[in-house]
Amino acid sequence: MQNRGDSLELSFAVRWSTVGKYLGDLLVVVALLNTMPALVSLLANGLEAGLVYLVAVGIPAVIGISLGRLRPSPGIQPNEALVITSATLLAAALTMSLPFAYDGLHFGDAVFESISAVTTTGLSMTESVANKPVSFLFARSWLQWYGGLGIVVVSVALLVRPAPAIRRLASTENASTEFPVDVRAHARRVSVVYLILTGASLLTLFLLGLRPLAAITYTLSSVSTGGFAVDDASLAGLSGWMAPAAILLSAFLGAGSISWYYRRFWGTNERPTRRGLTTVGLPLMTLIIALALIGTLRYVGVMSWTQAIGHGVALGVTAQTTTGFTTTDIAALPAAAKALVMVAMFIGGDLGSTAGGIKLIRFFIVLRLFQRLLVRTTTPPHAVLTRRLGGRKLSDRTALDGLLVIALFVVTILLSWFVLLLYNYDPLNSLFDVVSATCTVGLSTGVTGPVLPEFPKMVLCVDMLMRRLEMIALLVLFYPRTWIGKRADIS
Repeated sequence: MQNRGDSLELSFAVRWSTVGKYLGDLLVVVALLNTMPALVSLLANGLEAGLVYLVAVGIPAVIGISLGRLRPSPGIQPNEALVITSATLLAAALTMSLPFAYDGLHFGDAVFESISAVTTTGLSMTESVANKPVSFLFARSWLQWYGGLGIVVVSVALLVRPAPAIRRLASTENASTEFPVDVRAHARRVSVVYLILTGASLLTLFLLGLRPLAAITYTLSSVSTGGFAVDDASLAGLSGWMAPAAILLSAFLGAGSISWYYRRFWGTNERPTRRGLTTVGLPLMTLIIALALIGTLRYVGVMSWTQAIGHGVALGVTAQTTTGFTTTDIAALPAAAKALVMVAMFIGGDLGSTAGGIKLIRFFIVLRLFQRLLVRTTTPPHAVLTRRLGGRKLSDRTALDGLLVIALFVVTILLSWFVLLLYNYDPLNSLFDVVSATCTVGLSTGVTGPVLPEFPKMVLCVDMLMRRLEMIALLVLFYPRTWIGKRADIS
């Protein structure tokens, strides 16, 4: 039997050259992505503002080029891939926080804003966006857009690296996504679909008469299921119902499996991840939540049927897709409606999508395990029951991994909620905002804002990062044996 000492002998700390090399490559991509907000700032706000935004280009570029000269050891360990992914996301957030601070935010609030953006959350530290420059509004949505697709996925689509290394890196960007053997081709297809969704949404909003800034930012924020708006009233600030409906449709498509889209419309030979679940799960859950909200808002919130249907559908879509747009004051919702929204935010969107939450696949795993538990009570003790989900066998490891992630979500939410309770915030409202942050949604009851004390702000930042990095990656970053211990060359 292997003892603890033997297991520690088989564990290896990260190798600095490997981490540095691949981190450097990804930082160069971050620098390239950050050139877009710099150009917008230069054109819209003048030379000084443009130069400030160029800082977010120069810093990762210089560091990335310097680190890129390192020669990596053969292969790449799981902890190295997780460290690289975590560090890249943190670097993207920290570099953009400098221009955000220039645009009027306290530096701590600027860090929060950039983390909220790159994790596609949408919680904000701004009291009002009415007086914010174009560069700030665009940069937030742009961060959400490329954060939704994934910095590593973008990099894999652009960079030419050894296949085992890029496969390991890509699989850590979203641990719930199953990657095919040809990772680079997969990343490029995903990127093409993402661009098509973005272009279609942008064209639709232009045709509906939105001004350029609104059309661009709402497109970037909806496709990425991010939720940053250019009006303090979010979607309620738009006239009519067609533009909000188009934005919510874009968010709904973004919460669907991007991999499924290219398999469905390009006819690739890759096997679907879970047959049937992708096409049925998200629409069904959204419909259930929307109907429950309509009933709650009509009979508990004392709204008219017209108001209840409009707000119920909008809230159902924005919560289930974890987008964060809203058509009504969340703080004014009845407690039952807030509870329903929290359930939808916790479950989240589809596998391989830009949405947050635990993902629908893990929710279905729990339901299947519960069903199996009930079936077991009706069968003989020696009977062998095969767990299946979506037409495929559900392995013990898949089930265990799903339950582990859900448990980490619950623990993270409870601990973070306790912190807010220590500051005497309303229990239900504080729980709502914690769930929103942990599931990267962006809806708020008013707890999250500039007046929130610094420590709870930091806790919510960690919550947002934990979800975007699928919990484990951020824990690995702070695990001592990730950094301390013997190092090995692996092929």
